[in-house]
Amino acid sequence: MPPTTITALAPDPPAVAGVSGMSAPPGHPPSESQSNWLPNLIVAANLITYSKDGAEAIPFPYVKAAFGMVVTLLETVQKVMENRDNLKEVCGSALEIIQHVNSAITFHGDAMAARFKDLCNEFLRFLKEIQQRVEKMNKKRSGFKGHLREILKADTMGSEILGYKERIRELRGNFFGLS
Repeated sequence: MPPTTITALAPDPPAVAGVSGMSAPPGHPPSESQSNWLPNLIVAANLITYSKDGAEAIPFPYVKAAFGMVVTLLETVQKVMENRDNLKEVCGSALEIIQHVNSAITFHGDAMAARFKDLCNEFLRFLKEIQQRVEKMNKKRSGFKGHLREILKADTMGSEILGYKERIRELRGNFFGLS
C-alpha cells in the first residue's frame, strides 16, 4: 500500500487577501519585488496553523508542530529583514548628514568646516563602528550555519541597530543644529 501524504488529509488552505493571487511556484516564495509577501505568508501560515479547520483539526501532534514551526520561521525571517530595513534608514541618515555638511561648507566656507570638526570626528568613529559590525554580521552569514546564526541573533542585532538609529538621529540633529 503506498504511503498517504499529509496533503491528502489536509483541507484546502483558507483564502487570504493578497496571498491567493501569488504566482510563485509551490515551494518557492514570491518575488521580492512584492514588498508585502512575507507578512501575507505569516497571516496565511497563522490561519492554517491556528484555525479550527487547519492544524487544530488534525489530530497528529507532529503535524501541528511542523505547522507551528513554519510560523516561527517566517516570523524570524521577518525580524532579520526588519534589521536590514533599519540599517537602510541608518545609511540614508548618514547620506543626509554628508549632503548637509557639504552644502553648509559650500555656502558658508571654511569657518563652517571648523565648526564641524569635532562632530565629523565623532561621526567618523560611529560609522567605523557600524561598518565593523556589519562586516562581522556578513561574515557570519556565509553558509548554512551563518544564516542560522543570523536568524537566531535577529533580536540582538535588532536592538543594536535601534541603538545605531538613535545615535545617527542625534548626530544628524547636532549637524543640522550647527548651521
